Amino acid sequence: MAEHDDSLLWQVEWTPTQTAVDTDVRRTPDGALAVTARSICAACRGNTVRRVRKVIPGPHKGAGREQEHIEIPTDLREITFICDCGHQHPDRPPGELGCGRYWRVELP
Repeated sequence: MAEHDDSLLWQVEWTPTQTAVDTDVRRTPDGALAVTARSICAACRGNTVRRVRKVIPGPHKGAGREQEHIEIPTDLREITFICDCGHQHPDRPPGELGCGRYWRVELP
């Protein structure tokens, strides 16, 4: 993998859709579905992790349940990312964490 580009100026911009590098899907003890996906920013090559949570009605509650195969619902198969690489990009406003780029990630 290429190294992070610290010289890239901060800018709000959409970049092309990508596929997640890593994906973890599990049920939480309260029965919600938790999806964690990792992607690499196409602009600065920074590592970004996004977590989404969705409550799905049904008999899924219970701490310590063995994790069965979980199908990702259609409305969670595409997640919007914003770069939060944490690097200090030139012109980055206070409170921002990355290079300012957004992209969509398709989950497998």
